[in-house]
Parts: sequence; structure tokens; C-alpha cells
Amino acid sequence: MKTIRAGVAVLVFGSAGSAHALCTLLCTCTLATTSMQFGVYNPLAYGDVTSTAKVQVKCGGVLGLLIPLTVYLGAGNGTVSNRRLSSGTASLGYGLYADPNFTVPLGDGTGGTVTIGGSVDIDLLGLSPGLEYTMFGRIPARQLTTPPGVYVDVIPVVLEFF
Repeated sequence: MKTIRAGVAVLVFGSAGSAHALCTLLCTCTLATTSMQFGVYNPLAYGDVTSTAKVQVKCGGVLGLLIPLTVYLGAGNGTVSNRRLSSGTASLGYGLYADPNFTVPLGDGTGGTVTIGGSVDIDLLGLSPGLEYTMFGRIPARQLTTPPGVYVDVIPVVLEFF
């Protein structure tokens, strides 16, 4: 008889609320994220466990100003190229990606990772949805030494704009 072990994986981004910053002297920008929840992971299953989360950037101030921006994702429990969800001393490998095919790793631009970049128009009246990026997460299948538990990683998210 085989024993099936499972764990719950939750990924929390460091700016799960909003972060405000001054855009030179002409505008303010807001960064907001949603949490990525993987659900139950069965290390004996042959399929990967996937999930998504959102990063949203809005800027307000002087109308017509185009703001270039970059969003960096920090390391959390591991490194940007070798991410780990943790439950006590146990860990579970996972990745964050810019694409639904899980081929472009997201991070801070080091270790083969890319950042999120673009530009946003200033929204004087607060009616624009701003820019919204989808991040794709994947826990690879068959991490057989994973004990049951609640696994968490907190990723710092930094918005840089000009």
C-alpha cells in the first residue's frame, strides 16, 4: 500500500496591499498584487500544480504623461532562479513565469530571470484600470521527499518608475 502525502502551497507577494511612491514631482503610482494559491500538492502525482497571480500598476498626476516602469520580483525563501516554498525546515521547489508555457522565469533580471516592464499613461480621473500583468506559477510534479504541511513563500515586489 502506498502512502499519499499532500501539502498546501500558498505564495504571498510582499506588496499584497498597495505601495505608493512619488513619481518625480508630477505623479504618484500604485503597485498592487494578488496572492498565488497553488492548493493541494500531491508529490506522487505526475502532473505539475499551477496557479496565477496579478500585478497591477496605476499612476495618477499630470495628464498625458507616459511613465516607463519596471517591476522586480525578489528571491523570497530561495533565489530568483531557484525558488522554494517552506514549511518549517521542509521546502518545495516552484517557479514564477511571465508566460503560460512556463518558459520565461520572472525575477529581478539576474540568474536568467526577466523583469516585468512597460509604461503606463497617467490617469487624471482615476478611471483607468492601469496596467495588469499575469504571473504564472508552477510546482513541478514528483517532489517525492515533500512532507505534509502548509508551504509559504513571501516574494518582495519592487516597482521602479521614472
